[in-house]
Amino acid sequence: MATAKELQFCEKCARVTKGEILCESCATQATFNAANYVFGRLNSGVPEQEIVDELVAERMPEGDARRLVRSVAADMAETATGKRPASDRGRSVSRGKSAPNADARAAAANDFLWGAIWLFGGIAVTVGTYAMADPGGAYIVSYGPAVYGVYRLIRGIARYMSA
Repeated sequence: MATAKELQFCEKCARVTKGEILCESCATQATFNAANYVFGRLNSGVPEQEIVDELVAERMPEGDARRLVRSVAADMAETATGKRPASDRGRSVSRGKSAPNADARAAAANDFLWGAIWLFGGIAVTVGTYAMADPGGAYIVSYGPAVYGVYRLIRGIARYMSA
């Protein structure tokens, strides 16, 4: 458990943070805002060094400011030319479809998991009631959950294959 001296509060929203100036949500928003600011300034023709100096004046560490300006400039160059600039090649930066693919695969895995649960749940109810029934007696054939489970399994497989 953290002591009162180890706790800090976000400068923007006053949430408790883990020794950071901003909480994760505010830091993400601040980075997004800074990137938009840099984009606008670069688009207006302001030199990169001047933008770095402006960010440093706003309390951003100089190294972070340089990286942000370089990154936004590289993204602008990539968008303009349709390909990654030479200085950006070789870096393992996730771009393009990686995040949507990960989301689609996660949704597919969720469908597959719940399909299996429904299928085996339906089979378990059928087998369990059959085992408990007297010879020649009545038991429940729960085909609804089993059919729904097969549907979710197939949907999960189809989503995974298309992701």
